[in-house]
Amino acid sequence: MARHSGNTKLNGYIAVMKWGGVTKTGVSAMKKTVNEYKKVIRERRKIQEALLLEIEEKALSQGVKDSLKKKVSEHNAKDPKYRATTRMLTACYNRGLAAYQNNPGSVRGNVSSPQQWAMARVNGLLRALRTGKFKRTAYDTDLLPSNHPLSSKKNATQVIEEINVSTEEAEALAEVEMNSARSEKAAKGSIKVGDAVSWSINKDPDPPSTVHGIVTSVNDDEATMMVWAIMEDGSHQKTDRSVRQSISKLRKIKDFRS
Repeated sequence: MARHSGNTKLNGYIAVMKWGGVTKTGVSAMKKTVNEYKKVIRERRKIQEALLLEIEEKALSQGVKDSLKKKVSEHNAKDPKYRATTRMLTACYNRGLAAYQNNPGSVRGNVSSPQQWAMARVNGLLRALRTGKFKRTAYDTDLLPSNHPLSSKKNATQVIEEINVSTEEAEALAEVEMNSARSEKAAKGSIKVGDAVSWSINKDPDPPSTVHGIVTSVNDDEATMMVWAIMEDGSHQKTDRSVRQSISKLRKIKDFRS
């Protein structure tokens, strides 16, 4: 995380957020940059949706366009929790036309035309939008609003927020990280040659075992110990085996040498 601490660009902020930290610029600057980028993404989406709608509507007859717009107006006139859009219903309708042609096995026997099947698909999506339930198998859930319980899509804001911990959490995690660094630094200074120490060895699936030793050298983040075997009566016996271990994993204990 340290290499990103001075990065004032969005990618640097996101990298630091993933680690639960805060850059040198502080929480407010990080939050401002992320929020500005959210606005950019929202504007890009509006432009993209307008272009897609224009392309899709060109393939529809005026009668179908009017019918879809009327359905949008009627749905939204009831002030629903989740609003419909012309873009949503147009995409659903076009998918219905394609399904009629490409997947005839899914079309019920009482349907006589692709337009009828496509409009039935639209009505089913509106029902799910309104009630939170599909009559049968769910479909076109990516067209539902991103905050709808059945929606399968995530908007740019959600993607950023998934990796963006709250400012309070970021500050708390940064404090934990600093405290950990202080503890590790203190441990380095407290371990010296001649100290009696203990550490644990992982022996999965069995419980970890405790080892005792005497420090023979200290180098940066590691120390070398001469291992002393712990006998059944609790006494210690010196061995000819030496090991290296991270200082952060060592615990200073009372000297067991007689």
